[in-house]
Amino acid sequence: MRCALMTCFGDFVVEHNGSLSRAELTPVAIPANLYWFEFESNFDLAAKFDAFLIRKQTTPHAIMLPGVGEVTLEFDPVSGEVSFKNDRHYLCAQPDGQLVCNRPQRLLWETFLIVSEESVQQLFELLRRRWVVKSSRRLITPGEIRLTSGPTLVCGEVKLPLRYNLPFEQRSFPFSFPIYVDGWRIDELVLYEPLAFYIGKGPDTIKELVMSLDSLIHIGKFDGKLFVYTDASREEIQSVIPGFPPQNLFVVDHVADDWLGFVSGRFSILTEAVAAQCAPVAYFDTDILFNAPCERMFIDMVCAGKPTAAIEHFSKLAVWPSVGSELLQQDNVLISGGAGFNFGTFGIPNLKDYGHILRAIRAVLKNYVDIHGRGSLYWLDQAAANYVSYMYAAFDTAELTRHIRFGWQSDAFRLGALTGLVHFFGIPRKQRLEPMRHYLGLLKAHYELIS
Repeated sequence: MRCALMTCFGDFVVEHNGSLSRAELTPVAIPANLYWFEFESNFDLAAKFDAFLIRKQTTPHAIMLPGVGEVTLEFDPVSGEVSFKNDRHYLCAQPDGQLVCNRPQRLLWETFLIVSEESVQQLFELLRRRWVVKSSRRLITPGEIRLTSGPTLVCGEVKLPLRYNLPFEQRSFPFSFPIYVDGWRIDELVLYEPLAFYIGKGPDTIKELVMSLDSLIHIGKFDGKLFVYTDASREEIQSVIPGFPPQNLFVVDHVADDWLGFVSGRFSILTEAVAAQCAPVAYFDTDILFNAPCERMFIDMVCAGKPTAAIEHFSKLAVWPSVGSELLQQDNVLISGGAGFNFGTFGIPNLKDYGHILRAIRAVLKNYVDIHGRGSLYWLDQAAANYVSYMYAAFDTAELTRHIRFGWQSDAFRLGALTGLVHFFGIPRKQRLEPMRHYLGLLKAHYELIS
């Protein structure tokens, strides 16, 4: 196994002109001259625990170090720490950045942490991306993440001794993984790389889309990746949000020619390579206006641990086809109570761990209409989503519900609670434009965005 060496100062051993010194791992790049050596042990979480159980000791063995010569490697398999000793002295990482072999005893400066090549890459990813500490929902930006003495990874106020945290759990990395604060208190880091996507096709829907994007960027302050499936041009979309980074905007031609194809287009996000790297991935109908900064909403989505949608308290699962009652009844499922959710806004923490749920909804929808006809399921994806949630993988309806207001005609004429967004699905489709324009005007006046 190829490994690097981390010093007690939180930097790495590098090789330069045949000798060893120290260099920092930065968000910009992994040092090109990082000193690598082949380590024979299978150093993973299971191996560390096995060594802990039996208080395992290893037999020292000789290796060659550049500029030092032959030394004996002494390895603690429980901590993953090593030291290097020649006949009389230990290798020491000095505060001046040099490594010398002249210390008579092993103390902190003479102790190094073995870091696998995979863990080096993980640390690099940690330094350059945004994360959420799940227990506090605190967003940590790259400027707040650093490697320091210990060695310790500091994430905002959270300190992670690397002896007790490496190697990181791989199951869901980089999207989420457990951390051990101060060495033992468990928490979780969750990747925050938000993506929002829309589907907008046809003159009236494009007008709704334009207003929704305006509110998302200028009121919601959204700063992630943005996908728009549409028949509008990229120039038309970019003109609505002129300050939005062009490299973060993806405009995709939407080729559907009927309502079923239009609605089903939201599953296209499953095939996007960019979306596979994002967390969370959130869909919004075009008849939505953001009325407050949306960062907290996206953080709640990514921390939910399951897909999220807003509950419709007035739509009962047992009797309302719009939330899947028709499918549940045909599956002979007896529902005694409970309400369904609205699928006009939903969040997926990440597609790696939860994309299979979206694929299941797509499969139910596709297979049902293939068997019964394209016009057989009036509520389409929302009915299928509620059915899949009840039968297979439950959606969370608490995290998103508190951020969403369902908008009716009267809501266009009062600012109301600034919860996050207003979804104007309570107004007939062909009558939504004017109420949305009026409400957006109220919002811009409130946030002093009118020039």
